[in-house]
Amino acid sequence: MASHPGTPLAAALVLLATTTGTVVAALTADALAHLAVHDRFLNGPELRHALRASLGSLVTVVAPFVLLGASALGAWPVTAALWVSAAVLLATLVTVAAVAIRGINVPWWQRTLFLLTVGVAGLVVVWLQTLAHG
Repeated sequence: MASHPGTPLAAALVLLATTTGTVVAALTADALAHLAVHDRFLNGPELRHALRASLGSLVTVVAPFVLLGASALGAWPVTAALWVSAAVLLATLVTVAAVAIRGINVPWWQRTLFLLTVGVAGLVVVWLQTLAHG
């Protein structure tokens, strides 16, 4: 979107659609993984847990929506809001990964290598999306 951002509202709608798709994909992946491991579909409590886990990821888009809202109010251009949003999402990805591995008993250099790999993978995704939509 940064290559032809349009209005803050248009960018927010794309973000909303993308986020919804990501949540549905995560829920579907949880359901398929459960089916593959347990040879049965999710029951009620398991489905609620999977829904909570999938919907919990929505907190990550608060910052991009705030940044786009600031853009709508004239604080800065939509393009800047989108690039800062990408940086915030990338930092969130690395932070969540760091929290997720904090209890794992591995040497510090393996943790560092893992987090660098996650960060580079995130940068590659941003680069590929920029190429695809640029």
